[in-house]
Amino acid sequence: MNILYIIPYVPYPLNSGGNQAFFNMVDAVRKIHNVSLLLYAHSSKEKMNVNQLQEIWPNVSLYCYADFSPKKASMEVMPVSTMSWFNKVQCQIFEYFQHSMERKIARRKRKYSTKKVQQDFNLGKFVRENSVLFRQSPDLNDGFLSYVYETSRKGFDVIQVEFFEYLPLVYLLPKEAKTVFVHHELSYIRKTNEMQLFDEVKAIDRMLFEQQKATEMALLSTFDHVIVLTETDKELLTKEIPSQNIYVSPALTSSGRIKEYKKFVPAQELVFVGSGDHFPNADGLLWFCQEVIPELKRLGATPKVLVTGLWKNNIKSIVQTLSPEVQFTGFVDDLGSFLNGRISIIPIRIGSGMRMKILDAIAAASPLVTTSKGCEGYLLADKVDYRVADTPIDFAQAINDLLCSAETQKRLTASASTKLKSILNAEVLIQRRLDFYRQI
Repeated sequence: MNILYIIPYVPYPLNSGGNQAFFNMVDAVRKIHNVSLLLYAHSSKEKMNVNQLQEIWPNVSLYCYADFSPKKASMEVMPVSTMSWFNKVQCQIFEYFQHSMERKIARRKRKYSTKKVQQDFNLGKFVRENSVLFRQSPDLNDGFLSYVYETSRKGFDVIQVEFFEYLPLVYLLPKEAKTVFVHHELSYIRKTNEMQLFDEVKAIDRMLFEQQKATEMALLSTFDHVIVLTETDKELLTKEIPSQNIYVSPALTSSGRIKEYKKFVPAQELVFVGSGDHFPNADGLLWFCQEVIPELKRLGATPKVLVTGLWKNNIKSIVQTLSPEVQFTGFVDDLGSFLNGRISIIPIRIGSGMRMKILDAIAAASPLVTTSKGCEGYLLADKVDYRVADTPIDFAQAINDLLCSAETQKRLTASASTKLKSILNAEVLIQRRLDFYRQI
């Protein structure tokens, strides 16, 4: 079978849950079927990642649309070598005063910003400002759309589109091919979650939501088949479109391929895994810092909090102003070893699908405290496999309970790892996806 995958991100390196899930599944499917991949490289770095991916997958045809050019200088500067001695001295004096004033202004801004954040930071307003409800559609330029149209007509039996941004591409695909959409996150559910957190819901918000939900359902119904990652998402989506077109096929994560999980080590530190470019991570971390950490302190607990992944400076600044004890580590080389011996927190309040950080924590024998949204879709139980809490007080109490009892940590991790080995076995998940392709 000839299968074409169309994805808006270059799925390499494996520095996110989404990249891991896509890479691992395609890595298995390419050994059975003829696989092609259509990608959009937005930068020279992404193009290099595509080239590295091609070396790893020599039997996969990579169709890469590249649209980028080096930034041009905004203005030309006269070379110093052409200046007179007097002009050089003048420039050096001016530059000294310029740098001195810049440092003074920066210090004044930091002082004011810190005080302002501590007094006035409004998480509900912040969620509204960053909601996907108001996000512009991706730049699907005519060159890329033409590339999709032409490439999709190269004799593929199945064309699989991934991620919400590319839903509209269904209108460009050939009628003779079976079309599949993989819905990693139900967009209308995410928007519902975000609106529940707004500081104020306006009439225009409700109008936009209903309009966008109707569009999402119409586009999904145009595909021959839709894959979701959890039974929870299927149950939700079945209420909107015909159930016979919806298939559940969980993501194949790196933790699903691990033969031996980490041995339990008692934990006294907290860790949050995720990058800030995925807004539910940013919201969750900010909620934790603003609401949960003060409750932890009231309980007398002051654990170190480590945050992995890539985060923008503005989010880091707000986080560390709210909670100076939070430390950003950047990417770590061995996530399993980093999680082992630490309590994983998953304060997620927005989204649907699978949170890969749950699986990574369990495989690393890292005891978990999560919200209901964070563990949605997993057949695991509160107080048996992890702790579930949705209010700041309950979340803080659950963390404190684990900090005070290594025995509880050990019991939860042992139960969770036993279940994980059975429900997310790599061979079972691969076969499930292969069975789907055979059925269609």
